[in-house]
Amino acid sequence: SIGLGSPFTPQNQMSGTLTPFFFAQYPALSLIDLTYNQFSGTIPYMGIEKLQSIQLDNNLFTHWPPFVTNSTPGFGFPSALQYLSFGSNRLVQIPSESDFQQMTQMTHLYLNSNTNLTGPFPNVFINTPPRTASSSISIISVTDCSFTGPLPPIPEDQLFKYNTSVWSGVLFSGNNFEGTVPESWRGLIVTWFGIEGNPRLNGSLATYNETTGLITNQLINTARILYVSGSNFTGPFLNITALPTLNTLRASPASILVFCIV
Repeated sequence: SIGLGSPFTPQNQMSGTLTPFFFAQYPALSLIDLTYNQFSGTIPYMGIEKLQSIQLDNNLFTHWPPFVTNSTPGFGFPSALQYLSFGSNRLVQIPSESDFQQMTQMTHLYLNSNTNLTGPFPNVFINTPPRTASSSISIISVTDCSFTGPLPPIPEDQLFKYNTSVWSGVLFSGNNFEGTVPESWRGLIVTWFGIEGNPRLNGSLATYNETTGLITNQLINTARILYVSGSNFTGPFLNITALPTLNTLRASPASILVFCIV
């Protein structure tokens, strides 16, 4: 592994750009940690067969690796990669659908706090769901970016693929999404759902049986951690006693109140 970054070692303030094949000379690498530096430009190609974890948080990177078409075809990351964290950079783009298809073993993707990521909700997260229960993106975070507009509906066939995979965290807090949450989103089976800090989102996250008064949608009934503070949701939100899986609920207007149900 290579570890040159830590919030506790501020002297590691290396800067500059990394050449496209900078890491190719280290074919046995399984982990790269360059957090808390000042590297900039395009993230270099990292097609190292054994590489499983890349942590580049708190740098100045702006672009993903280029698509490689020479003797090492495919996206700029190996298919064995499981953990990818690019939080607090200056990214102006996200992976394309073809990029995601290359990362067949990905389980954790963190793009949080890249405020230059703008525009509508990235359809790549809808069109490229987890593949199987043993090979799926289980946590994805784009919190505190600058995405805007409505949340698109999830097609029925895609929703089925999500819910038959190990999908544990969907975190879209701190953006500028607006409108109501589509009905299809309420059908997600997810452990951790974070959508707080989107003040222009409204309506209700819950679907009710009018006869029994019970919440019937999967999202609310399966979540263990639910963050909805700072949005404009309305209606009779939760019947705590009817939600045996819920462990943490954050639903205060100012994002300061946490309920723990044990």
